[in-house]
Amino acid sequence: MAVNHIYLRLDESGVFLFLTQVGNSGSSSEPHLHIHHQRQDPSKVSMFFTEGLPLYFRTEKGAIMPERGTYISGK
Repeated sequence: MAVNHIYLRLDESGVFLFLTQVGNSGSSSEPHLHIHHQRQDPSKVSMFFTEGLPLYFRTEKGAIMPERGTYISGK
């Protein structure tokens, strides 16, 4: 796997204003972001052997789990 990833360890949860900026430097047709939310410490356990957790986003319509083609914009 290419080393083009980062780990974020947050000691608290809640609403955060900024996660990242994305661009298009690969062979995709548009900028996009892949997120893996897991229970185990990513510095100790490979993401391929971890328990993935659901990741919800708060929107004007309530909490959603994005599906293919979902567009989420900040205010």
